[in-house]
Amino acid sequence: MNTSTLIRYWLGTGAAAMLAGCGGSRSPIGAPGAMPQTSAIATRADRGTSWMRPGTSSGDLIYVAAAGESYALTYPQGKLVGTIDYGSADACSDSAGDVFLTVDQGVDEFSHGATTPSATLSVPGTSWGCAVDALSGNLAVTFFGKSGDDVAVFADAQGQPTLYDSGFGPWGESASYDDAGNLFVDGVSESGIGLAELPQGGGSFSSVSVSPPIATHVGRLQWDGTYLTLESGVGLQRQPNLLTINRLSISDSIATVVSTTTFRNIRRDALWSWIYDNAIIVPFGRESRNVGYWKYPDGGKPEKILKAPAGKTAIIEAVTISVGSSR
Repeated sequence: MNTSTLIRYWLGTGAAAMLAGCGGSRSPIGAPGAMPQTSAIATRADRGTSWMRPGTSSGDLIYVAAAGESYALTYPQGKLVGTIDYGSADACSDSAGDVFLTVDQGVDEFSHGATTPSATLSVPGTSWGCAVDALSGNLAVTFFGKSGDDVAVFADAQGQPTLYDSGFGPWGESASYDDAGNLFVDGVSESGIGLAELPQGGGSFSSVSVSPPIATHVGRLQWDGTYLTLESGVGLQRQPNLLTINRLSISDSIATVVSTTTFRNIRRDALWSWIYDNAIIVPFGRESRNVGYWKYPDGGKPEKILKAPAGKTAIIEAVTISVGSSR
């Protein structure tokens, strides 16, 4: 089921524990002026035992942020080799293989192959999206705050964060750094879907418009090595093949869509994907239980589909890749 905007408000005021483990995929940023929706974000309450299968930690792994529990899969085989005993809203990673899961009012850091966190960082609200700067190691986390601030930046992914106001109020969602250390977040303003940019070394965000406009349902922001990308068409349940990755060229506060990737064989609920190694990994299907691989930036037909790799009850919100030592 999809939960209401009111539930998202409850999550921001500390009621996440009451809703931990509930089902339902998030509805990402919608029409201009609409407030996003989300499934319940699980807390760190004990729900079982975290585990990782021995001998599987040297290769690349997919870390799966999901409702109730989170998971680790081998990449590209897609074999379930680990669980984390609480859910999360987003997953991001750095070049060293460290993984960050946004949970409760903070973010947990996991070393490659780990299912228990090596560090926990706190934000003053319910955390949502995350991104790591490849240049500095800084970690950005978007959150639903009780003040105007909605983005926390942790220098070198540790300590206390510096807080910023993106200009989207509490409804900013995804975050990404580019190759120059500039931080971008997406959100909804009166003029529609837009971006906000915090320049490297800067002290505040400025607005960035998207041209041509993207009207509804945006998801993951990610740097693909050449362009900042913005996922759109996510969370649509009855309109197939609408997932699109938009590559953006940014100049003079305008993000121009220069090319797009579209996908075949996606039905219902495509959620937050991850671009890696000339491929894009997409959670999709009813309650986004499946994971598919497509060529990037080609798109088109899937290279491989994993049917419910984390189990038929897993409700996947986002994926990331943890790079293994064998690469």
